[in-house]
Amino acid sequence: MISCKDIADTILDYLEDELDPERRARLEVHLNRCPPCINFLKTYQKVTTVSRKVLKDKAPPALFGRVMDFLREELDAASPHTKQERRGEGT
Repeated sequence: MISCKDIADTILDYLEDELDPERRARLEVHLNRCPPCINFLKTYQKVTTVSRKVLKDKAPPALFGRVMDFLREELDAASPHTKQERRGEGT
């Protein structure tokens, strides 16, 4: 069973289509049944879109790439699960 915490832990991988099909399907079942997680997903998408636009418009491409790499590393470090686990490969 997928929990709301699982949604929070895997949201970036979900949006970047990096989850295996089975894990993605389980997340989507949860999303279809959980209005708070749908709201979280929509908010995350908006924040990500605006942040990327601001960074892209104001920052040189090399800096934009470094910032995005840094954010991905921070997300991986902050999660109690490894990236493989979040993708469903370690379960």
